[in-house]
Amino acid sequence: LAVASPAYRDVITFTNSDWVIDRRDLRFSLQLPSLHVINDFAAIGYASAGFEDGDWVQIGDGAAQPDRPIAVLGPGTGLGVCGALPGPHGATVVSGEGGHADFSPVGDEEIEILRRLLTRYRRVSAERLLSGAGLQNIYWALNTMRGTESRHATPADISAAALSGEDSIAVETLAVFCRVLGGFAGNLALTYGARGGVYVAGGIVPRVLDFLKKSEFRERFLAKGRFRDYLNDIPTRVVTRDSPGLFGALRYLQDRH
Repeated sequence: LAVASPAYRDVITFTNSDWVIDRRDLRFSLQLPSLHVINDFAAIGYASAGFEDGDWVQIGDGAAQPDRPIAVLGPGTGLGVCGALPGPHGATVVSGEGGHADFSPVGDEEIEILRRLLTRYRRVSAERLLSGAGLQNIYWALNTMRGTESRHATPADISAAALSGEDSIAVETLAVFCRVLGGFAGNLALTYGARGGVYVAGGIVPRVLDFLKKSEFRERFLAKGRFRDYLNDIPTRVVTRDSPGLFGALRYLQDRH
């Protein structure tokens, strides 16, 4: 099982839902000889080491170096993060909760968005912007900043309004989302030394791929001062493969048998 939560406990509580898994009870009730439970983005990490050219779309320049660290992130219900190091006997994946690191605003607009969100939350993590709920948070903050009424309530409606261009605040929301995503991806690339590439998965980004291509995503990825040239060699790729988590869970098991 690949779960949207830290997976090391015997009783696993999902971060963004009310689901609870007791691995011992589950193994007993299903009469399983063994049960592996891993983080859902750890599964994407195992998948990333086996991706082929048709499994992703690249944004910008850069070429992946074989057997070098890979960074994986993805906004969906939450913000998943992991690192992976390919090897001759399968990938080594470093699972973590990087999506809950602090949001780092760049520029006056993002600083003001942070100020607005601090009236809602005691602490603003990256996930508070880079997720489905994050789209809602950005949209709400921008409407309060502009003195306008929110016309859309759900992440899907906000995205659809942005893609159609029918709501200028929704367009701006998705633009901010893409910029912040690029900056966060650049931070991960620096942290992991991700010369093997940065892969963006999750449920949101593949659906807005054309918008992302035209956005400031890649520029914000590169905008790290003295390390711009370092990042310019690292490819950023959006995962388009169906069910990459299942593929990664399979690779996890294959590496152990």
